Order: sequence, then structure tokens, then C-alpha cells
Amino acid sequence: MVQTISRVDLSSLTPDIFKDQYRKEVKPVVITGLLDEDSEWNLPFLAEKLGDHEFNFRDYGKQRNDSQNKQAMGVGSGTITRRMRFSDYE
Repeated sequence: MVQTISRVDLSSLTPDIFKDQYRKEVKPVVITGLLDEDSEWNLPFLAEKLGDHEFNFRDYGKQRNDSQNKQAMGVGSGTITRRMRFSDYE
């Protein structure tokens, strides 16, 4: 079964609509109207736009990439959630 992903323009999306229709329902959505069509999504561009904003991220630690641990660690296991500025993320 193929799921269609909704496309919603930013101008018609409120925080409540996003929370109720997408976040609570764990439903993916493509939000349009955020960036110019010719924007380059590279690290310098993202750092310029998001540098001081804080985000939650999952820290799997360096052992996650160890080939001996790949089979032992499942999705979401051994993770710590951290909050930091985008520009501080390595």
C-alpha cells in the first residue's frame, strides 16, 4: 500500500493544525512555501538559517558506528536525547 503524503502551504498552516493533523497522527507532510525554489540545502545555508535555533536530536554515541555493535543495537536503543543549537551540532 502506497501512502500519499500531503503537501500544505505554510500560509495555510497554523501550529494547532500541524499538531492536530500531523504530529498527533504521526502523519508525514511536505510544507511548501518555506524557501525560495533556488535555495541550496547545504550546511552553510542551513547554518545561516538555523544556526541559533535549538533542536532535539538523538545522540547514538560513537559506538553506534562500530561494526561489532551494529547487530546488537536496535532502532532507538542506546540513545540519549539532547538539545542544542544547530550551529553546535557536529
